[in-house]
Amino acid sequence: MPHTYALYPWSWNAAESCHEPPEGAFAVLDLRPEAEQARAGQSSGWGFFAWPDMVPGNGPNIAPPADAVTLGYGDCRELLPDTATRDELRIKLGLSANPGGTTLIDCIGDVLGSLSDPTGQSGPKPLLPTREGLLEIHLSNHSRVWMQAFDANPMMSTVATGRANRIRDVIRTDLETAAKSGGPTLVAKVLGGLLDRWGVDYSQAAKWKNLIRGPLLAELLGKSGGKFNPKKPQTSYSDDFNDGNTTGWTSVAGTWDNAGTAFRYNSSTSNGSARFDSDVSSADHWSIITQASVNTMQNRIGPAVRFAAGATTYYGARYTNTVGGIRKVVTGTPTNLGSTFGNSALHTARLDINGSTFSYLISGATQASATDTSITGNTRGGTSCVAGSTLTPSTADDWSVDDGITAAGQPMALRTGGHRQGWARVGRGF
Repeated sequence: MPHTYALYPWSWNAAESCHEPPEGAFAVLDLRPEAEQARAGQSSGWGFFAWPDMVPGNGPNIAPPADAVTLGYGDCRELLPDTATRDELRIKLGLSANPGGTTLIDCIGDVLGSLSDPTGQSGPKPLLPTREGLLEIHLSNHSRVWMQAFDANPMMSTVATGRANRIRDVIRTDLETAAKSGGPTLVAKVLGGLLDRWGVDYSQAAKWKNLIRGPLLAELLGKSGGKFNPKKPQTSYSDDFNDGNTTGWTSVAGTWDNAGTAFRYNSSTSNGSARFDSDVSSADHWSIITQASVNTMQNRIGPAVRFAAGATTYYGARYTNTVGGIRKVVTGTPTNLGSTFGNSALHTARLDINGSTFSYLISGATQASATDTSITGNTRGGTSCVAGSTLTPSTADDWSVDDGITAAGQPMALRTGGHRQGWARVGRGF
């Protein structure tokens, strides 16, 4: 199905207090600076959106707004942008040069590559590699539309340039985030997980030290008696809530408590969230939760990933029988990213963040996948909920977070991060 692709501002939905795509648009990529994503109200900056031609009988075709910056009509994998289109991307997005590449989606890949901003201050951060060693772009209503193999070696050279330099800058910041959250122990595990993924031996200090800025390395050596080294990662956590308490959890937005054997969102605050305050060994992880009850079909508890240790920042999934999707929350302000989906029955939900790609699954079946580069580095999981009720609160059970890393040869299902809850995940089929 052909689409009209365009740049356009995000819409502010005052009723739900969130940013969302303009009416009729799919194929969401957020190209705004981080400060605009965190703005509660109409923001500045752009999104990359697509307006599809509707199949006859399936509803009206909603055309892009007249003031949209049109980038082409057809398939983004086949469209060949001319110089004028590349000029538009450079000027509107404030890029240092016209984006390169053959097709329209190649140009967007360059915007999220060598032309990106690792700090997120002036524009989008770069794409990060997946566990499988790929750089990729997933678009809502499209699935994966762009892919490139990732080579870590240029990033670990003494002088990294282009995309490699920008990815390295993000990883350096992420390691600093790990140091603030869990000190040298967490940094050593996060670094070990990265090196294992890239096939780099821990003894190759000349390589891995290029990933760490001087002040951080000095801090790590100082706190480790001069003997800081990467370590094999070994972390996952779960909670069955059968102990009747919420030990280890922080209610970040709204009120969360334990109903006796289930986690309960006991508040009418919209966009509620709770964080589990222990770190896994990678920013690439998944969170799983099982529904126990709902107060309405519109208010269900969902999983959250990449939860910041000290801010209301995370990726979450809101799932209902009418509206919903994957969303991000940046210092308290939500942006709806994924497709709408729903399920009227109680079910198990999983949100998986992998590089810059996240996928949402219900009972093992993928419902949506999309790409976002905004939130990186955070190594905690949690839960989220659209809204609750003090009269009929929503509850959920059997929560877990896991980075999927096999530690010291142990099967993933046999290892634990040390949490005291007794839910064994062996054989649950996730």
